[in-house]
Amino acid sequence: MTRHDDFHAHVVKKILEEQGLPCSLILADSLSVAGGLSWSSSWPAKGLQERGVIRDSQGDEVVIADLDVVWLRRLTGVAQIPVSLLTGTLDDSLQTTARQRCSG
Repeated sequence: MTRHDDFHAHVVKKILEEQGLPCSLILADSLSVAGGLSWSSSWPAKGLQERGVIRDSQGDEVVIADLDVVWLRRLTGVAQIPVSLLTGTLDDSLQTTARQRCSG
């Protein structure tokens, strides 16, 4: 998990994939733009069929429970928010929410 402009994370991803290891980049500052974030703290209890997912930098869904390692690399900076949602107070709220989602 990193920022959209983290060159080194892309290099690490490429090296891992060249060794046959799957790697997904989750862009912490782009979660509001990418969409697809779904989470349930009660899965698989209560008959829920859906699992927690998040979209990676390629737009593919990654099942959170299937991750072996999560590397929190760079979680600083301003979140990218769709222009249609930017309205002063709402922008501040979304920035705070984006940071909270990344830190659990």
